[in-house]
Amino acid sequence: LNVTLSGPAAADFKVIGFSPKVLAPGDSFPFEVSFTPSAVGGRTATLTVSSDDPDLPTWSVTLSGEGINRMDPVVNSAADVPLRTPAFSGEGKTFGSLTLGFAPAPGTILTVVDRTDNNPIGAFFDDLPDGGLVSATFGGQTYVFTAGYGGGSGNDLTLTLSSAGTPSLLNHPDFTGGITALAVRPDGSMLIGGNLFIPGNTKNRYLLMLRPDGTLVESFRPRFSYSGVIEFSRILPYPDGRFLVFGRFDAVNEVARRNIVRFNADGTVDPSFQIGEFPYRMDLDLMPDGRVLAKVNANAGAYITRYESNGDPDASFTPSRTGITNFLRLRDGKILINGDFGQNQGYHRLLRLEADGTPDASFSPPAIEYHSLGQMMEQRDGRVLVITSPGTNASTLRRLNADGSLDDTFQPYFGTSPTFKSFVEQADGKVIVGGNFSQLDGFQVRGVVRLFRDGTRDASFSGSATQIDSLAMLADGGIIASGSGIGGVSTIRLCRLLNNVGSFSAEIPQPDTIRLSATGAVPDPSWVAFSVLPSGAGWTPLGPASLTEEGWEVSGQTLPSSGIIHWVGHPSACSLSASLTDGFMNFGSAEPVLALSGPDGVVQPDGSGVISFGKMFPGQSRVLPITISNSGDGVWLPGYASISGPDAQRFSIVSSPHRGILPGESGTFIVSFTPQAAAACSASLLVSGNQTTGNPYVLQLSGTGSTTLDPFFHSASDVQITSRSFSAASLSLGTLRLGFAPTAGTQLRVINNNGTEPISGIFTDLADGSVIQAIHEGTTYDFLVGYRAGDGNDLVLALRGPGVRLAGYSAQVTGSVSIALPQDDGGALIGGLFTQVNGVPRAGIAKLDAVGGTVPGFSPSATGAVSAAVELPGGDHLLAGLLFPRPPGTDMNDVARLTADGVMKPLARANNTIQTMAVQKDGGILIGGGFTSVSGVSRSGFARLHPSGALDRSFSASPGNNVSAILVQPDGRILVAAPSYTHLSRLLPTGALDPSFTSPFANNFSGAPIAAMVSLADGRIIIGGSFDRVGGVLCAYLARLHPDGSLDTSFRPRLDARVRTLALQADGSIIAGGDFTEVNDVARNRLVRISSDGSVDGTFDPNAGDRVSSVAVAKDGRVFVCGSGLSTLSGAPSSNFAALGNQPAISSIQISPGKVTWLRSGTAPEAVSAVFEIRGAGDAGWRVLGEGALRETARQMCRQELKDTQRLLRFARDWNARFKSILFG
Repeated sequence: LNVTLSGPAAADFKVIGFSPKVLAPGDSFPFEVSFTPSAVGGRTATLTVSSDDPDLPTWSVTLSGEGINRMDPVVNSAADVPLRTPAFSGEGKTFGSLTLGFAPAPGTILTVVDRTDNNPIGAFFDDLPDGGLVSATFGGQTYVFTAGYGGGSGNDLTLTLSSAGTPSLLNHPDFTGGITALAVRPDGSMLIGGNLFIPGNTKNRYLLMLRPDGTLVESFRPRFSYSGVIEFSRILPYPDGRFLVFGRFDAVNEVARRNIVRFNADGTVDPSFQIGEFPYRMDLDLMPDGRVLAKVNANAGAYITRYESNGDPDASFTPSRTGITNFLRLRDGKILINGDFGQNQGYHRLLRLEADGTPDASFSPPAIEYHSLGQMMEQRDGRVLVITSPGTNASTLRRLNADGSLDDTFQPYFGTSPTFKSFVEQADGKVIVGGNFSQLDGFQVRGVVRLFRDGTRDASFSGSATQIDSLAMLADGGIIASGSGIGGVSTIRLCRLLNNVGSFSAEIPQPDTIRLSATGAVPDPSWVAFSVLPSGAGWTPLGPASLTEEGWEVSGQTLPSSGIIHWVGHPSACSLSASLTDGFMNFGSAEPVLALSGPDGVVQPDGSGVISFGKMFPGQSRVLPITISNSGDGVWLPGYASISGPDAQRFSIVSSPHRGILPGESGTFIVSFTPQAAAACSASLLVSGNQTTGNPYVLQLSGTGSTTLDPFFHSASDVQITSRSFSAASLSLGTLRLGFAPTAGTQLRVINNNGTEPISGIFTDLADGSVIQAIHEGTTYDFLVGYRAGDGNDLVLALRGPGVRLAGYSAQVTGSVSIALPQDDGGALIGGLFTQVNGVPRAGIAKLDAVGGTVPGFSPSATGAVSAAVELPGGDHLLAGLLFPRPPGTDMNDVARLTADGVMKPLARANNTIQTMAVQKDGGILIGGGFTSVSGVSRSGFARLHPSGALDRSFSASPGNNVSAILVQPDGRILVAAPSYTHLSRLLPTGALDPSFTSPFANNFSGAPIAAMVSLADGRIIIGGSFDRVGGVLCAYLARLHPDGSLDTSFRPRLDARVRTLALQADGSIIAGGDFTEVNDVARNRLVRISSDGSVDGTFDPNAGDRVSSVAVAKDGRVFVCGSGLSTLSGAPSSNFAALGNQPAISSIQISPGKVTWLRSGTAPEAVSAVFEIRGAGDAGWRVLGEGALRETARQMCRQELKDTQRLLRFARDWNARFKSILFG
């Protein structure tokens, strides 16, 4: 017999241990074939076995394998070795993700690469350093392994199961700032409080909600306000998902809440809970029945009191004596308190209260001088851990016996000056202690340690940290820790610490009794409450349980024949940490019925259902949500989820439900697909649990690696590819497919490139700024392509329409643009500090045509930045800024008239900055800024010029220096914003103060809080800026005032940062730009359109990247935007100037005998006033008819009599506007 290899990749296969053989009847012999791929991708060959006997047939076997640069090992048992090789280097390769097919036991070591030569692995995997951590999930439990490149024989790559205390990173966002409060809700979600800053946000966040895997719940964004520094000290979760927050603040979401607030499970403020003004730096404890124990400060000293579940004082509780430092509610309901009780004797005492607050006469502890006592925690045997002399170099962790005496058997020594912050107890009696210390009984420990019952060190717990501030235990024994330097990594402030195995077990030992027992490394509850859900009914509380030798029990119950038991436990811990754990149990005939569905919501049948990932580029990843729903009458309890099949390594489970799914509810699996070659891939998702049928429930997974993507979007929130580095070169996007009907404002993110570099190269069939079409149910939709959209790195397809940059609009400006004035021909005049426009030299001033091109022959030149501009009737403009040469070392600013043909004529000069400018009806020019003189005459930040530019010496109004905004109202009165004691004042046309206007601002701003103002036709005023209160009312950054200056409380949009610019549309909508990232809890990056009722317009979401400094609306509704980071505006070609599309602008003229009506609506710029002029065929010039009167609506105006039958009419939208002409008669 002979064996040969043939085929396209025959060289990649090698026959080992074979030589020509003679086989007698019944004989056999083994040989091996090795596979060493020479390239990435599928590799095939044919193995042929032949004989020299012509009567025997030839046997052929197809050999196949795949060359990869990402390993993604699948280990089904501890004895598996995914790769064996005599020579290996990880350079240029990635380890990927580890998939487990079994539950590893303590001490498990997985050999991933088994080297058969004597040399160690040549180089590490690019994504896995020596000592790096690899996590994998099996059966709902996450395991963490430590990589070692010299393991096994000294040549292998091994993964060693990490010990308790090893950090497992959460997927929380990067943030700076300390965590001062931490809580874990029953569903595993976390709440963290502190002064936190997340990169990409413009303001600090004070309270974050994280999912169990650490990802941020973006929809939860409570707004706290306080005149000083906002702080948090406690968060208490409720069994039903609500939570109580305690700290220093005076309002939440513009609702008065003094230092304490309760949130509903969905994150909204609970209006049913109100304590009133609650002192800061108190302590709280939640009781099983929902009442709240509190330590309250008073002038005479702190005392203990109790509140009902709605916040009312509990009249059945007798407040304790004063002078209390700390308290602890015991398992039997009694309350242990410590303090000096007003004796001022230099030491603390212990007292015990009955559950109603009266003294417990039976408690008489020995006379021990506790110089001061800190946090306390009751252990299962009734003894109490306590911090003595906290904050001193004599601080220790001691234990008290049940009678209050010191337990001399418990004396751990933590060295000098330790700090203890938090401790929690496990069901096996071990205690995990966190703080700032470096030794225990001579052993080196850092920040966190686990103690045996006698206080000695548990060496099997290997956690470390610079400091641990708070610990909270989860139902599976995992530990959420906050602090600094956790795991020896300075940047880790929040993570999960691994723990040993433990479990909760619920049972019904007697027909009227429910019992919960805990063993191992799960939290030991300080109280437990049960409730029951009969089949087809609602939850019924069974009351708090009692602790017995067997566990927590509630007895004497009449239980239904079947249903669900729910238990909630409060882990034993000191009061600085707070968490609730829970679990479920079916009984009787109650059982779950499962259904799994893909992103389209269609249920996929068990066994034959298919979830398709479509096409993906090799090496890139796509994630899809798979929903698991329960239509039975019992709770579904997760077992394990795994992926198997021929291409299992190409798919991975990113996250899965970690707790029970109740009847009628659902959970989500997130599964990713990462092909490594241009080939079809398939695998099976297996979901196990407590279901009696279809266990496991099996779904088929499919996907294809391809160089053409053909993206399919089930919804606007889909992301086709997520990649830190991506090159589109030599790839094609293919056909865009939609599974939904997009609405105005829809943006499809094709590539979420969450690295710092933008996508390199472009798809061969998809240019930046081009238009791609998609059809859904017979309707064709146009999307604009932007390669630098999203966060500036992504490929985004934006539905053509409002807020999307105009296709073909190509203005590119080198420098900064501060102002843009729309022109009647569709173009724009721009000003700023720039040197080129579309590659053509332009110094600070340029005129653009309707498609963004540079208008030739119009080339005025400014020596510096143009800071303000106003259009005049007839096509001229007024400019202000650094326009002409000035003496060295001075900051002189100029005012100039720019003629329609581009000639700049000087009018006036101020000795410092001019920030704003406006024109009056008579042509007078108002300027404001930081100057102190104009044309050599003293003027403090505000002046009036004649149309010629000469200073009006009769106008000497002085509303304050550093004027930031000027607004001339239709009746001629002048609003001026400046950092005077009023910040906003209104002047009569003469310059005198208007006594009918009262500023709503107090003198509590360091600078001018108002940056922009617009006037409504009904006399009300929109203001935007950096203020947080108006008229003493919380109203941040954007407000509407009545004509008398008082706040219009019916208009209350909520923004999270400064407004810099405003523009008003004819339909009453306001376009605001600035530094904000959120409006009314909706993401809106720096640019938003707000309806007249204060709501966010969902059809307008341009997504500006950094800052918007100016917006202007053209007559056709187009929006010109100036700022920085504007390349994210659907991939605008310039980072500082862009033109956006909009809905239609509507304007029409109706003429009837004796009157003319100008009807305006839609997105046209609002007309707050209008002047009509008339000229007949034989007239030499225009004759003013007068200013029209507002009628019926803010957009309908009626005009004076028209006696001529053949006239030409022109009208202006305001005093500085363009003119439009029509023939009538």
